[in-house]
Amino acid sequence: MALGRAVAAWQHVEMALSDVFIKLMRCRGSEEVASAAFYTPRDFSLQLNMTQNVAKLALSEAKFKEFKKLRDRCDAESQYRNAFVHFILMNVTPYEKYAFYLVPNPWNPAYRKPKALPHSIHIDHINAAGDRFFKLSNDLRDFLRQIPRRATRPGGHARKARQPSPRPHRRIRNPKSPQTPPRSSWA
Repeated sequence: MALGRAVAAWQHVEMALSDVFIKLMRCRGSEEVASAAFYTPRDFSLQLNMTQNVAKLALSEAKFKEFKKLRDRCDAESQYRNAFVHFILMNVTPYEKYAFYLVPNPWNPAYRKPKALPHSIHIDHINAAGDRFFKLSNDLRDFLRQIPRRATRPGGHARKARQPSPRPHRRIRNPKSPQTPPRSSWA
């Protein structure tokens, strides 16, 4: 149950990061365009790097430093998330009741010497990681609320508002020309 809770909590981290990416992208058509771009790479580290690159261009220097701290936390916690889904479940001590651990797959060379991860992950570690994942997703959402509607450049200068087009979007009839009745779509 703890493992399912932690993996589900990680989904909140991914959704919160995608919301940050979408807000920073400011796609004119819809949020669906930015969402499609964010979810195109399946690898979380690529999504994280994409968001960092957009944040570097869209945020002030102070806000970017704040985002960088969140980005580093996301990167570190993603190592735990990967362990949860790629490690194997073992009963290391068969005489203890409920003494199950997640341990690196001995046949996977990527996990023979895992960085920053314990050699085995007990259920207490899983519960603690799930709590950290929920906290991280909440911190990302708090950061999202602080992003201004208009992004600022790294120099701290707000982007210039887009000038309205000199041509109107709809046709204006010349008052000197005779008025023609609107065409019916049934004719």
